[in-house]
Amino acid sequence: MQMYPVHAGRPAGSELLAAARGRISALAEELPGDQHVAVQLWDDLTVRDVIAHLAATHAAVAGGQVVDFSRVCPARWDEGRSAPASASVPELLKAWQAAEGQLAEVLGDNPALADCLLADTVAHEHDLRTAADQPAYRDDPSVIVALETLAAGLSRRIAARGLPALRVTVEQWGTIAGEGPARRCLVADRFEFVRGMTGRRSAAQVSRWNWSDEPGDYLKVLSATGALALVDVRERDPRVPEHLADFDLRH
Repeated sequence: MQMYPVHAGRPAGSELLAAARGRISALAEELPGDQHVAVQLWDDLTVRDVIAHLAATHAAVAGGQVVDFSRVCPARWDEGRSAPASASVPELLKAWQAAEGQLAEVLGDNPALADCLLADTVAHEHDLRTAADQPAYRDDPSVIVALETLAAGLSRRIAARGLPALRVTVEQWGTIAGEGPARRCLVADRFEFVRGMTGRRSAAQVSRWNWSDEPGDYLKVLSATGALALVDVRERDPRVPEHLADFDLRH
């Protein structure tokens, strides 16, 4: 996979992870007292489940366990639900914070692992932002890291399926995903592309991106979760004025 340009001088993955944890903690404080608020797309997934998943995943990496990041959103949420049922969101956040120092040490020598963990965290942070009706944190360096990490996975899926390489351009970033010369092109919003690669956009939404031809089988490999959302997913864009909030200006 070829990428251009290289984003130089970005913070280390461990620093971005610590910042994301801080944002998620702040989000949790703003949510209603009921920690069982449902998260969009998964009827049986709650805010507590997401935070439990994040706390458990970060603790596992800090403890040297091997974590499979090939699917950003696991088909099953046993990781999150393995936390004690009595554990509250504040308790889970405290346990997550306690693992931060050890996690930074583990990730210091493994930037690729840090990027994979950050991509997973960014995906779930924005699930929580949607549940809290908070605007997306779309211009943060963490989103750019997630973009590059997820695009590498997309490139592998395109090649594995034998699809022609795809030239992708999102704002000031681009890549050729797949192997061989690019025969198709895609131009999309950066944040929308990231969310699409985590299965948080529907096939209808993805099809409205600027494809050089019909997306066809690329819809089957776009998402690292294995499937796109069954319904359109709307997330608040801070660039859209409040009086236009009810309009979809991105498609």
